[in-house]
Amino acid sequence: MNDLPQKPQSNIDVVMHWVAVTDKLPPIITRVIGYFPTGNESGEIVSTAIMHNKGHLVSDFPNSTASYFEATHWMPLPEPPCA
Repeated sequence: MNDLPQKPQSNIDVVMHWVAVTDKLPPIITRVIGYFPTGNESGEIVSTAIMHNKGHLVSDFPNSTASYFEATHWMPLPEPPCA
């Protein structure tokens, strides 16, 4: 067992749900987690992404292969861990 003191707020679980881009889009220039199915043997890419003003959710990693695929789902980033 870990003998370090526990902070109650660090034990709170967060439930996150995917949102279909056909149902709702994140606010423009908001960083989210994006799901990019590739349609080939690599299957899928999950990446942080940004909603651009042209209505596309694109990976925010430079030169990411996710940028070449259309996102189908997204979810907000979780809160950072407690300090």
